[in-house]
Amino acid sequence: MNEVYRKCVAIFLQRSGREKKPLGDSLGSAVVFAAERFHCPDAWQIPQGGVDTGEQYLDAAIRELYEETGIKSVKIIDWTGNSYKYDYPDHIKLALTKKYGTVYAGQDVKFFLLEFIGHEDEINLQTFENQEFSRWCWMPVKDLLDSIVEFKKSAFQNAARDLRLIF
Repeated sequence: MNEVYRKCVAIFLQRSGREKKPLGDSLGSAVVFAAERFHCPDAWQIPQGGVDTGEQYLDAAIRELYEETGIKSVKIIDWTGNSYKYDYPDHIKLALTKKYGTVYAGQDVKFFLLEFIGHEDEINLQTFENQEFSRWCWMPVKDLLDSIVEFKKSAFQNAARDLRLIF
């Protein structure tokens, strides 16, 4: 039986006005938007979500970013040519199957690097009814990667490296 992976996008969002050579601060890590999961204190991540049937990856990234953060003012910087897979642990597979009735082995994620060119008052974590995040901050990518759940970590590290967000 072939395992099915959910098509997904994830967005590394950096602030406008950063030095572009090289991407990163003196610690060797760019600073990006990070948000804390609403029902999981201290679980920080970047905006991400599924790609709808017939939807292009970039369109999904722009939509997901807006739905989760209220952010529309962005400039496209880069994206990963590859997608990165990770497997769900069994307890997550079970919870998702109960909630959605769909069995996925994990996610197949394409990552985008966008630049936030708006004002911070545009950021609204309560844009939609199903709020995903409780708070947000600008966080060094290395710190963010340290806080990502273990089963996603390798995919996110490889994508951050490919996007030159870490050295």
